[in-house]
Amino acid sequence: MQESQHPIQQSPELLRSNRAEPSRGFDQESRAPQIRKRPAAAATGNGPVVLAEKQSVLSRASEGEHSLLIERARHYLASAPPSVSGERGHDRCFAVVCALLHRFGLSSHDAMALLLEWNKRCIPPWGKYELQHKIQSAQAVPQRREPFARARAGRAHRASRGSSAYSVRATRVVPEFDPVKLAVLAKKAGYVDEQWLGSVSPLRPDTRTPASFLHVLYEPGEQVLIFDVFGSQGQHLWKCQAPPFDARELDGFRRGKPNGVWFLTNPVDGKWKQNDTCNRSRRSWQNITAFRYLLLESDQADPAHWLRALVQMPLRIATIYTSGGKSIHALVRLDAASREEWNEAAARLKPILTLLGADPKSMSAVRLSRLPGCQRGEPDRLQRLLYLNPTPEAAPILTICEGRKP
Repeated sequence: MQESQHPIQQSPELLRSNRAEPSRGFDQESRAPQIRKRPAAAATGNGPVVLAEKQSVLSRASEGEHSLLIERARHYLASAPPSVSGERGHDRCFAVVCALLHRFGLSSHDAMALLLEWNKRCIPPWGKYELQHKIQSAQAVPQRREPFARARAGRAHRASRGSSAYSVRATRVVPEFDPVKLAVLAKKAGYVDEQWLGSVSPLRPDTRTPASFLHVLYEPGEQVLIFDVFGSQGQHLWKCQAPPFDARELDGFRRGKPNGVWFLTNPVDGKWKQNDTCNRSRRSWQNITAFRYLLLESDQADPAHWLRALVQMPLRIATIYTSGGKSIHALVRLDAASREEWNEAAARLKPILTLLGADPKSMSAVRLSRLPGCQRGEPDRLQRLLYLNPTPEAAPILTICEGRKP
């Protein structure tokens, strides 16, 4: 099937429309051939009209190509690893800047706008002045290849023909945990420990009960499943109440549970529904009412190193607590609008977090986590709350609390 021609290519006669060409016709009475000439007004008026039409078409094509190019570059950054201090972060950032300027052919203004989005995942994030300096340096580097911006945008346009959205399926390879890289990052915050973290916590952690802890994380009316048997469907469906509330309502779980106590990190509706395995459940993604939190935990990283890495991550960390064992858990606030948006956000974070020791299996919207304030069997194995922030910012805790060293 032949493709339709471009509007400018369809009408070559338009390019000749400013010339008075004879057209052959017949006189109705004599039926004899007669030469009729076009009016002079039409000959002089069509030129500017055609030129304006051509400019309008070219302008719309240019705008569409630019939008596709920006979207293509944004997809590239979504799969590009962030820069990490101590791990050739300067080289990584400069390579990304060169790609935006030379491979995608973006302006410095467009490149900066996209870099600020990618920069949120860097550890630590770059300052705007530093990014501007890298853009200037990259502009001085001669291009080693032709920009593929126009070709890429054209292919994107053909791929999206007939569709309202253009999507790219990115393949992300999850790296393995590297304890050396974690140690290098942890060294930058060598003074951070559990005591320091408690001292900078916006809410005092050592006075919180399990119920008052949950009241900070959830909204009135939301429900959370509580477990003392990990593989069960939950032993209690707790409901968040508007103040005043009873801070002792979950005290029955604080002691006497041999394996400790868990809670499902995202709120649920409490109903029994069919899950993806065709079983009835009340702890599957179909039950979630708000895709709010992402759980980070590590059973293989050194706890001290893992804690020092957490405080340097530019994430909205709402709370940090121990598991009653060697692991430290953290809840990152995502506030995703849907399951798909939550999965996409988790997929972007997973490579760098896994490299630093995070368990990739724990990055699930229906993951169970330890409930602070409860004992894990023996009295000395307390699931302790270390940090609690009801309004976390998308910035490292270390940056927010800069200057508050012991």
